[in-house]
Amino acid sequence: MGNDDTRGQVMLTCAFLFAIILVIITLMLNNVIYSNNMAYLGFMGQSGYEQRAIKEATIDEAQLAYEQTGGDPIKFRQYMNDYARAVNSMTVAEGIYITVSPSAAPKPVGGPSTTYQATDTRLDIFEKNFNYTYRITTNYHYNPGGATPTPTPSATPTPGVTKPLIVMGTNKTTIEPDGNDFSLIYVQVTDQDTNLPLENIRVSLHATAGEFQDMLSGSPITAAVTDANGKATFRYLSLVPGMQSLHATNGTVSSNTVIIDCQPVIPPGTSAHPPSVGAPTASHESKKKGQVIFEYITVKVPVTVDPGTYDFDDFTVKVSIAGATNLELLSSGDISGIYEKHGIDGPEGYSKTVSARLHWIDPATPYSVTLNIEITAIDKIANVAYSYTTTRTYSGPPPS
Repeated sequence: MGNDDTRGQVMLTCAFLFAIILVIITLMLNNVIYSNNMAYLGFMGQSGYEQRAIKEATIDEAQLAYEQTGGDPIKFRQYMNDYARAVNSMTVAEGIYITVSPSAAPKPVGGPSTTYQATDTRLDIFEKNFNYTYRITTNYHYNPGGATPTPTPSATPTPGVTKPLIVMGTNKTTIEPDGNDFSLIYVQVTDQDTNLPLENIRVSLHATAGEFQDMLSGSPITAAVTDANGKATFRYLSLVPGMQSLHATNGTVSSNTVIIDCQPVIPPGTSAHPPSVGAPTASHESKKKGQVIFEYITVKVPVTVDPGTYDFDDFTVKVSIAGATNLELLSSGDISGIYEKHGIDGPEGYSKTVSARLHWIDPATPYSVTLNIEITAIDKIANVAYSYTTTRTYSGPPPS
């Protein structure tokens, strides 16, 4: 009976100790979890604080940069890039890196008071676990002081616009008047006072020949209207060969002049620059084989394409011997044979020399050889197969 009481007391004591151990372990785990959560929350708070601080600093810096650079777009971009490098030098050790994509509108000179968007900067903040992207814009109020200058009216002024600046440009200045080849033309209209794009401005189009066409429908047009970016795009189709002048006007304001060179249409089956075969030349050499001396004559013929407009595919030159006197071909490797090149085009010009090396049978008597030269190609300009065959003869006297 006494032993049973002792065993019961021991079991009760062990259970009590086990309960205490469980409580201690629970408290320890809870403390660890709580500490980790607090550390994570602290990191979150620090991360959020730093990115907000960088954003606010970038806003202030953009405003200061605009004042310091006078609104010069290039200087503003350099200023903001220097700012980003300075920030990164301080934050890179903490795993924070930023990039900026800044732009600025030039400050107006003259004109009425106005408030406009002066700067537009994209700010990207990169951290280990977070990325932030902001678009930061700042406005600028321009006040010239004194009375607003009175606009100078034109013959047919555009409402609300004092002095539009019109710039015309093109993607190419050489076209063919064949009904298909045309130049893309654009007109950019800005305000001379603020250098800002002008929307919904109607410009009249002028050309010495040919016609302007709508980009989508291809219908002829005589005027165009600028979009939200102050730009209008259309195309110009030439009708006759020759130099042609293009410009745009708005009232009495005229754009620059664009010169278009309309080349004559190449008739079907005719290449702009067909290949030519030049006059042959020859050279003499002696070679000793064992105790025998062989005399050789090498005849060369140039094949050229003059610099200019040409585009040949599968360009092939085939050389063969049409006839020879006192000369013989000892090896097929002594003649150019067939020469092929998949594509040649202008404007740098092209040349290839073909040749035949022949054994001079009796050096005491004259010799002659006639080479047959056949040129074939695909003329991509005329869109036809090109073929040309000719011969070149060279005769030589015996050595003196």
